[in-house]
Amino acid sequence: MVPIMSFCYGIFAKILTFCKPKKTSPTNKELHEKLFSSVCDTYTNIHIADYTSSRLLKCDQNVPPEVTQSARKIIQEEKTRKAADYFRTKIIDSQMIKNDEQTVLAIVSMLLDVISKDASISEDTKVELVTGSTKKELLTQKIFILPDFLAGLFLYAVTVDNRKGQELSSELNYENFLFYCSKGNMDLKIVNSIDDLRKSNDPVITLMPELDPIISQCNRALRDSQRKIHVYSWNELDFESVYVTPELVQMERRQKHEFPIIGIDFGSSTIAGRSISHSHFISYREYISSIYNTMPIDLMETLSKATIFHDFEVPKILSTTGKNYLNVLPETNFFRKTLGETLTSSPHASLIRELFMKDDIVYIVGGAGYGKSLFLKGLCVNPYVLYGFREKPLLIIYGDIKRMIKRDGTFRPMTDFLEECFINGSLVKPDELYPNLIVECLREKKCLVLLDALDEIGNDQREKIHHLIINYFMLQYPGNKVCITSRERGFIPHEDITWYRINPITLRDAGEYIDRFIELDKFEESEKQRFLKQAGHLINNQFVNGFLTLSLLLAIYKNEEELPANKIALYQKCFEYIAFSREQNKKLLINSYTNEPYDWKILAKFMADATFMELTQLGKGKNIDLKDTEIEKLLSELYRRSFDSTAEFKNAVQMFLQFCSNRTEVFIPASDQNTRYKFFHRSFYEYFYSEYIVFRTKSVEETYQKLFCFGVDSEAFELTAALYQQKNPNYLVDLILYVFMKMENYRIDSDIYVKTFDILIMLMQTIDDKTLIHRFIKYFLENAENISRLPLMTNFGMIYNVFRKEQKYFTKQFHSDNMSLFQKIQKLMENYLMKSIAHCGKILIDTGNIHVTFHEITSQKGIHLPLLLFLLPHPYGILMDWMKKLANKDIGNPVSILERDMDNDLCSFANFVLHSPLIKQIDVYHAILVNA
Repeated sequence: MVPIMSFCYGIFAKILTFCKPKKTSPTNKELHEKLFSSVCDTYTNIHIADYTSSRLLKCDQNVPPEVTQSARKIIQEEKTRKAADYFRTKIIDSQMIKNDEQTVLAIVSMLLDVISKDASISEDTKVELVTGSTKKELLTQKIFILPDFLAGLFLYAVTVDNRKGQELSSELNYENFLFYCSKGNMDLKIVNSIDDLRKSNDPVITLMPELDPIISQCNRALRDSQRKIHVYSWNELDFESVYVTPELVQMERRQKHEFPIIGIDFGSSTIAGRSISHSHFISYREYISSIYNTMPIDLMETLSKATIFHDFEVPKILSTTGKNYLNVLPETNFFRKTLGETLTSSPHASLIRELFMKDDIVYIVGGAGYGKSLFLKGLCVNPYVLYGFREKPLLIIYGDIKRMIKRDGTFRPMTDFLEECFINGSLVKPDELYPNLIVECLREKKCLVLLDALDEIGNDQREKIHHLIINYFMLQYPGNKVCITSRERGFIPHEDITWYRINPITLRDAGEYIDRFIELDKFEESEKQRFLKQAGHLINNQFVNGFLTLSLLLAIYKNEEELPANKIALYQKCFEYIAFSREQNKKLLINSYTNEPYDWKILAKFMADATFMELTQLGKGKNIDLKDTEIEKLLSELYRRSFDSTAEFKNAVQMFLQFCSNRTEVFIPASDQNTRYKFFHRSFYEYFYSEYIVFRTKSVEETYQKLFCFGVDSEAFELTAALYQQKNPNYLVDLILYVFMKMENYRIDSDIYVKTFDILIMLMQTIDDKTLIHRFIKYFLENAENISRLPLMTNFGMIYNVFRKEQKYFTKQFHSDNMSLFQKIQKLMENYLMKSIAHCGKILIDTGNIHVTFHEITSQKGIHLPLLLFLLPHPYGILMDWMKKLANKDIGNPVSILERDMDNDLCSFANFVLHSPLIKQIDVYHAILVNA
């Protein structure tokens, strides 16, 4: 009768007793003690009687409970690598068992055979707990690292019932072992370490079979370190329970060709041939009207004729500034679910699922607080949303690009930086890191590198670091997957790299976010609609764009039942909430470092705007890590006189920093040792910096210099201007007049002029002073041709915003005082078409494949003169009048510059446009304006 095959500690240990060396053979009792010491350091001090040793091998009793408990703790804390190292040095290298090739092959073959025939172990049960291999994976594996294999099986064996192996143990003998010595699986390759495997001359042997389980183990450690998220007033919550996946929009790559077409690719992202019903048309007309707000009513009415849609493809995403029309077209909503749910089951998740299917490097961009960092954190927590990740896992390396810069301003070597990111992100200590694991995975194209916050690098170093990163992964280690995040404003993508924008959140997103908290019993369902009604106004006004701001609103609403009306009020209320609520609940606030209540009388001295305003100055415009000694020195200048002694002051500073560590809403530790600190989010840093500017600078010259250190992606301009509007509007006028004066003193083609003009555009966003707006419009139109040649970092949409404040004045100036500019623009459009007749054909082809949205147009950097026509009344009529002249060969250029056949082709092109559906005409108009 064949005994029941059962794998447990007694069977594991008995197989090892068969291969003890003869000369230095340890007793069975000594072998047990050595094995148990791999998980319990003190076990060698516990006496094991010979009969206990015998009973363990016979499976008559269970493993001592202290051993089982220690093993479970090691497994839970992901410290299994220590057990494997112990087996290498104390069991194998110390000759507790023979390690010749025949013996080792027999051990592995015999253990695998027992496991394969143990019906109580399912295929998906993890039985090798160092690399985390399941029974199924183990039985198909061909390469084994012996210490990992033995330690992994040991950890499993000591945590199961040892008595289930009684029947097999009674039948298992040395003759069985000899059989495996002669008939062992010769297809297996067994080594003592990764280095041994790397040195193998066997061309068939590679690291790939062994990298996958190692990668999976490392990724589990990273997931555990990232699976909690801090949410205001609720402290830490499970990431997957509250995270709402963002809406991504794929943007057009920067191409090297001369005439880029900017827009959203239809292709597979469209609902081909779908007709638009009347109900859908109403919303689409609103979309068209939002772009052509002065379009003649007869043209708008023409849109209602269904015939114009006979060959029109509905774009998957229609969005304009401040509005989102995702809900107007059936089946076009981007799929959103929590990470814990099966994203891959929906076709609407394709942008995230297929993020790396065609590209190795991608960008994720968005505004401040849109959730770029959370998106990367989401990939750390659940990378299986990516296509093929489960079958072919990649080593996830997650880090902050700022850490590439050393204290002295030089850059870390890229490989060292990635290793540091890996250690910081996964909480794996350097001595636990496999030798050369990072390089090995890079070489094998087995890395997923998630690099956050390119925008937080200073302007002077950003481009260089960006270039280094791209070259490293394109030239030195191509084939690895890389995702880089940045704020959109001021972002310049590398040529031929795909980038995605995170769209602002919608009211629907906010509702889904609230539902998460309702499910967790953190928010009353009866309050949902009231909150959304108040939040909806802020979302529609683009005050709430991302989940960072929304979570702040939720925390404030929970305590106040009302929401602030603007960003300044939000940040003020946020800080008031942090300080005041702590004071109210000071008896409940325990310092986790001392286990004593915080002394609010001491903390109240530090928890003031002035503290954080001054802390921003240590960073000189950058949210960098600040040393605790720097912080103490600054606080000493502010508050030392409020304390009786230096020792008392130092203790107070320590309490303040400990408070910041425990309550991470504003100022948080930047290192595990709590020796460096930084602002929780760049937005908070820039808010307090703006407060410093408003309350500390005494002259417009000083204010201008403080603002000069920021790039156009900063909120500092908006926040500073808004604060001045509240506190001192006349000073803001003086500041803008000063900026005008500075521009007049600089050469228009100089770098400092470009930066100053960018600052002026940023400050003008909040201005409603008609005199200043008129001056800006007049200055711009008089210098438009020169300005259009400048490498401005602000986008056209921001300039457009200023013009729209006084659109009638703009139109008057454009037509009456700057007709030469109008003629210049028309000349550009004509030259674009006449330069090569191929452009005409390209436009006709491309307008069937692209849809240029207004948001696309306003996102372009700098000034493209033809786009100014968007601001004129009846812009569509300008095109039609021009096309009629072109069709009649009445174009204003001398015929001599044209070939006769080209002239005929232009005429044909104009006639084709005139007789095309209105949607086609609008696309032609877009294409010419964008590319002329």
